[in-house]
Amino acid sequence: MKKNDLIQKWLDHNLNEEELEAFKQMDAYSSLQQIDSAAQFHKAPAYDSEAAYQKLQRKIQADRRTRFPRYLIGVAAVLVVALGVYLTMFTSDTTTYTSLAAIKENIELPDASEVTLLPNSSIQFDGDTFDKARAISLKGAAFFDVEKGTTFTVKSDHGLVTVLGTQFSVKDWGSYYEVSCYEGSVKVDGPSQHHILTAGMTFTNIDGAVSVESVDPASKDNIRWSPKFTDFDRVPVAVVLRFIEKNYGVTIQQEKEMTGLFTGKIGHTHLEEALQMVTIPFQYTYEIRNATVILKSE
Repeated sequence: MKKNDLIQKWLDHNLNEEELEAFKQMDAYSSLQQIDSAAQFHKAPAYDSEAAYQKLQRKIQADRRTRFPRYLIGVAAVLVVALGVYLTMFTSDTTTYTSLAAIKENIELPDASEVTLLPNSSIQFDGDTFDKARAISLKGAAFFDVEKGTTFTVKSDHGLVTVLGTQFSVKDWGSYYEVSCYEGSVKVDGPSQHHILTAGMTFTNIDGAVSVESVDPASKDNIRWSPKFTDFDRVPVAVVLRFIEKNYGVTIQQEKEMTGLFTGKIGHTHLEEALQMVTIPFQYTYEIRNATVILKSE
């Protein structure tokens, strides 16, 4: 038998007694025996697949216990946000009314009081608590006919009006703030001043300049019932121009700033008529370019 065949059979542990004696007579026998002895110390350990599987399962469970608190934190955060949305959307009874440009809105409140919103105005109140605390937030201008009962308050950016039962109007147009009392009495609380108005009185604050004067009783009907115009009585013309911008969705540019007080009616439906009501008394002309109005002094 060839040497290579003997060596292969020896590696396979497949030598018979005769072949084993022949293998021992080979010159390489001694070296091969030393290699075989050394290899015994470098054999890979026996692999226990069941033990390895159990070890892997223990590691997975340990990793899950480590990550679980973080998962709970995420769930808690989601629940907090969801609860906030729910409380805001489903448990709050905040009611808002908004009047569009050129349109007045007549609104009946939960206590049967009535509100007439002038164009581009809005009110907001909490329906859940209104019977106990009749409080309204106002943006813009409105006329109020309040039923007798608990204190009724109207809060706007520039003041707080408090009444028990009366007819009054509030106009909060930026630098122009006006409260007019037509029936009963109202208290006006400003940043630094407090005034009691009785029927026939009006309070104005124009850029910090405060005055209390008589009110035209006829203007009540204009404010409350006319859907076609808003009545202005000695109002800075800059305030009137801002009202026209909001009502008609235009931008007004002035080559020379128009100043002074305006008294008159501004219509809600025809832009050119509204512009003529303002420009003619102040000797101005106007030009309309798309959504831009340019005012020029004559």
